[in-house]
Amino acid sequence: MWLQLVPGIVSCIIFTCTPESPKYYLSVGKPDKAYAVLEKCCRSSKGKDVTLKSLGIDSLRPPETYALETTKTGCARVWEETKPIFTPPILKPMMLITVTLFLLFATGFGLTVWIPRALKWGNDIHKELILCDMIDEAHAKNITFTESPCHLSMRTLHASIYLGACAILFSVLITVLFVWTHRKIILLLMASLSVAGGLMLNFVKIHELVIVGCVFLTVPALSSIRLALSVLIDAIPTHLRSKAVSLATMFGRVGVLVASMYVGYTLSWNCFVTFNMFVVFMTGVILLVSFLPFDGRTGSRTAL
Repeated sequence: MWLQLVPGIVSCIIFTCTPESPKYYLSVGKPDKAYAVLEKCCRSSKGKDVTLKSLGIDSLRPPETYALETTKTGCARVWEETKPIFTPPILKPMMLITVTLFLLFATGFGLTVWIPRALKWGNDIHKELILCDMIDEAHAKNITFTESPCHLSMRTLHASIYLGACAILFSVLITVLFVWTHRKIILLLMASLSVAGGLMLNFVKIHELVIVGCVFLTVPALSSIRLALSVLIDAIPTHLRSKAVSLATMFGRVGVLVASMYVGYTLSWNCFVTFNMFVVFMTGVILLVSFLPFDGRTGSRTAL
């Protein structure tokens, strides 16, 4: 656990050495600070003897697109900067990808945190049952993490290895497919695999197949998140892109919280409803993605 803190500590050190964005300084009416940051970047890229002045740049001024924002402060300025995201023609891809991310995050992250518990119950019961029957029997026997022996079997270890290996394989698969086909097709394929995995959990009884069903339900959703975000990045103009991605990702994180609470409240009530609802979620992803244009028409960098 201590070792897992190292990336965060390294990131904090890097951030302290990283200058603020010149674009941000211009957006808040601080062109002098923006000039200083660009001067530092110029010296780092071109050499210590090169300055912005030597390149013919004496000063910076906020672009006309920021003229309205710099006259306002606080929430009013933030709203004026964000409002164009919710106007046509940006509104449609923004809403489609935002809802898609909500469902992908919910299935990929919100459900994944519960999978180890289900697999642990399977190890304690030692029967070949479908996932929901196994969970119901565990509840009937009042098997919990605190009451059962804290023992990680080889089957649990294998399940973790399968999950990690499948996550890598799906990422590689998406990369390879991206060379030959459209992004929309890949998203539809990943969502279809997730639906198939969820349906498997309704009837497969062999423990290894239950693991496969869990993997196919959750991992394709996890692997599709970055790909869905790339659609949003292509569909949003440059000066609005960071805000759009931040809002969509934030909404996706809300999906994790909603899914985690949903599973916690419904798993002991009706397991079939719990897992099949995620099948419905991924079916919804298929419908939403079907409304997206193909790659050649999503890129609105020139259209917008």
